[in-house]
Amino acid sequence: RLYVFSNHICFYSTLFGQKFQCCIPFAEVLDLERIVVNLTPGIMVTTREKKFRFGSVYFRAKCYSQLRQLWSGSYVIVEETEEDVPE
Repeated sequence: RLYVFSNHICFYSTLFGQKFQCCIPFAEVLDLERIVVNLTPGIMVTTREKKFRFGSVYFRAKCYSQLRQLWSGSYVIVEETEEDVPE
């Protein structure tokens, strides 16, 4: 499952008894892409350290649009706070 919050993208999965979870701050996201994984729609999130591929995303267009919107807002907030830091 993919959980989207105002400042983070979180993922949680259990497959064959193994748990996988991650939480990606929007401030660390470099790129968002719509992809196809094994003939199913997905989204790829790129950070400096890693590329995360999320497959089988239902309503991919809507999810991608909301991720883009939140990511854009997060980037603006990060820029503003960095400029406000005194030297």
